[in-house]
Amino acid sequence: MLKGNINEASIVISLLNGVDNAERLTHLLPGAKVLNGCVYISAHIAKPGVVRQTGGSCQLLFGAEDGRVHEFTDIETLLESANIQAELKQDIKTIVWEKYLFVSPLASATTYLGKAFGEIMADVASRRLLEGLMEEVALVAEAIGVEFSDGIIQESLNKISLFPYDTKSSMQLDFEKGKNTEIDTFTGYILTRGKELGINAPLHEKVYRKLLETVAV
Repeated sequence: MLKGNINEASIVISLLNGVDNAERLTHLLPGAKVLNGCVYISAHIAKPGVVRQTGGSCQLLFGAEDGRVHEFTDIETLLESANIQAELKQDIKTIVWEKYLFVSPLASATTYLGKAFGEIMADVASRRLLEGLMEEVALVAEAIGVEFSDGIIQESLNKISLFPYDTKSSMQLDFEKGKNTEIDTFTGYILTRGKELGINAPLHEKVYRKLLETVAV
């Protein structure tokens, strides 16, 4: 439906989880200008027609992956006028990967361990698994040219404190309810991309194989 209602003046902003969505949408919607983006928010569908927000800064970041800024400032203004904490960024690719380094390992760890955010941070072994997953994501990102700031893993861990202790990841909630999950967007993607780059990701493989035994994909 969307493909048949766009032209060269159309702007599409991807806010989906994952790091290759803008590229995939560009192929699907060749007539549109596709921007990448992300939102720091914890929310889930409580029931049909009801979305429950449980935490997060609610900050929305977006931009063109080629670094263009000036032609999209009106979009930033429009979003801000709707009281959305939006910010147009020149380095959106790195920003999306920074969020991915935070949310992907957290989704994998919470689902694999069956623990909420606070429980993972309070348990030494669980936190060690989470940090290890983050390190594997960082290796893959750096291999494709993403430049993280020093201390990115600790910064990502610190963000967890912004969420309530009993917060669960959306993938964990979907897993518990027997719904389709983002296992291939998160755990599986790093495993597959790592193999393409010749990078081992043993923790992702361990989590992925275990979850595949019971999760709906």
